Amino acid sequence: MADHLKSVALRAASLLAEGGDRGLALAAQLGLFREEADAMGGVESGSGDRIGIWEPVTQDGGNGVSYVRLPTSSTSGGERQRWADVAIIPPKSKKRRVVLLGESVARGFFFDPHYTPAKVLETILQRHTPEGAEVIDLAANDLVAAELLTLASRIGDLEPDAVVIFAGNNWAASALSLTAENTVGRQVAAAVLREEGIAGLRAFVEKDFADVIERNMGMLPLLAEMLDAPITVLVPEFNLGDWSNHSSSAAPWLTGDRNQQWWSRHNAAIAAFHAKNFDAAASAARDLTDLDGGTTHNGWEILGHALEEMGRPEEARSFLEKARDARLWDTFNLSPRCYASIQEKLRQVQGDRVTVVDLPQVFRQWTHCEIPDRRIFMDYCHLSAEGIRVAMAKTAQALLPSDAAAPSLEAILADPELRVDPDVEGMAHLAAAVHNAHWGQERELLEYHLTRAAALSQGTCDAMSAYLAMQGRRAPPFMTEAAAVLGKRELLSHFLLRYNSARLLDELLLDTMAESLAAAGTKLAVSLDEIRAAEWGVLPGQELDLLAMDRQPSRAERAWPSEERGFYRAYTPSSRFAIPIGHTHDALLTITWRRPPFSADDTTCTLQIDGNDLGEYRLQRTWSTVKVKIPRAHAKPKNGIRSLVFHFSVGRWNGDDAIASLATELEAGRIGDFSPAFADIRSLRASIE
Repeated sequence: MADHLKSVALRAASLLAEGGDRGLALAAQLGLFREEADAMGGVESGSGDRIGIWEPVTQDGGNGVSYVRLPTSSTSGGERQRWADVAIIPPKSKKRRVVLLGESVARGFFFDPHYTPAKVLETILQRHTPEGAEVIDLAANDLVAAELLTLASRIGDLEPDAVVIFAGNNWAASALSLTAENTVGRQVAAAVLREEGIAGLRAFVEKDFADVIERNMGMLPLLAEMLDAPITVLVPEFNLGDWSNHSSSAAPWLTGDRNQQWWSRHNAAIAAFHAKNFDAAASAARDLTDLDGGTTHNGWEILGHALEEMGRPEEARSFLEKARDARLWDTFNLSPRCYASIQEKLRQVQGDRVTVVDLPQVFRQWTHCEIPDRRIFMDYCHLSAEGIRVAMAKTAQALLPSDAAAPSLEAILADPELRVDPDVEGMAHLAAAVHNAHWGQERELLEYHLTRAAALSQGTCDAMSAYLAMQGRRAPPFMTEAAAVLGKRELLSHFLLRYNSARLLDELLLDTMAESLAAAGTKLAVSLDEIRAAEWGVLPGQELDLLAMDRQPSRAERAWPSEERGFYRAYTPSSRFAIPIGHTHDALLTITWRRPPFSADDTTCTLQIDGNDLGEYRLQRTWSTVKVKIPRAHAKPKNGIRSLVFHFSVGRWNGDDAIASLATELEAGRIGDFSPAFADIRSLRASIE
């Protein structure tokens, strides 16, 4: 770090010699240091004597203090939904009291409130604790590290006999942003970026972040002493086998012509994998990681799955873990996950009063499989019913007294009371299918969840039919008749009507759902092509704004307009748009686009509709508009959707200038666009004349 600080000082001196305010500003910032209290972000978990959203109330006669959930008028709906639906936490009784702290995984996301880790853990402990046991559920969705530590410091009044902490997936959502907020850290990071590129920046950010985690985790032994209660820490695992990071997260800016080389090798790796030539896919994937310095998931992910197909699961696991961790530097909306650096810091807190339950090892032993997948997970990190049972059984073993004869994992899990109701599990799989679709996952994974959902209960099939009738319409979900059906289901009402409340075309999800219901023998009450034509289709004399449509390529798609950018930016060679227009009319497509910054002059785009070429076009440096005729379809489109695809040439970029610009932005505390793009599209409209 000293060498990079020297580089920062030399750059400040150079800027001062040039004159102007930039050198003065940079030199002034060198004297400022990180405020430790802000290192992990987060908000207060309550105020005053509150614990979460429960406030203390003295019992009549002064027989202890209860904690009562704040009334609806005192908290927002979103805040109330974060926490367990528990009206009152009574005073400590003779039962052994365990307090569970954690995030959405600990809440039992998808199964909450019917089947949660806290309820499963309490059932197990009740069986094997002579004095009885109770588990106080203080897990909260979206809990971050600072909030966890604040919450942990306030639970002394609950008089816990033991504390369980199940967290770590939300701690690194934007590690680079934390570095950028530190006035010295960002100057050093900018120097690293100039001298070592994105790979050097990633290493710097990871170490900077790991140091913060280590300092925070170092507080746990002190917390155990303060509470006079042992702490059990669970190390989270990630769905390495099934979860696919979105393809729009491609290589960041590389020097020279390495971005062009990267895309050439990426396309070769994908083609070889699909052709089941796994040796060639692995070779091309290794080239990717060499080119990008291990800063993207793409090469590691292809390599891991190729090795898995070749029957080498242990090697595959190590590369899939690298894929999970590769984009730690990125500020883009990656799914929550517990990085290796966090897992290691959690393992290191093992001590006299702190016990560690290493879930990656637990799940590996339980499934006899190197690579965790859908058997344990519902999505990226949230556990299946089996995953919840196994994790809580192992936690219960850790909580039982050392002199007790701890039952085996198999004996604990044989308890019929730990089984989940089929209707609840079916609804959870339906919710998981929606969530996975909105995170851009593939059809095969959606089919798995929807098939499981349909097979588990008729009530789930009815809910799927209602969802088909509700989603994909222009009206807000709560204004549809089908919403009344879903509103009677507590889990789905929360997840589908509030958490996923946007108006979406949801092409892949709804198509797959309709197919799954039909395969299960359920007659569909709606026709997707009729809904799409009526709700989204364009009529003669009208225009359809494809960028403004409430469609959803995926929650993880980085290309779509944001508050900072009012246009679509394409980061991959192909961009697909679903057009719900009829097949009996010619249509006109009007496009306003340009080449993105730092791209070469030879960027071209070939347009296709339903696989048929519409022509090749050259993009300009400034915004320009073209009009393209879309001929009527020869056949009726499947489910009312026509497929418009932009195929961009893999051109050349000036990565060196882009990296220099990013470093300058970072010095000022701003995070620029770290990935080269193929095109910017400001307007995309279809019309029928």
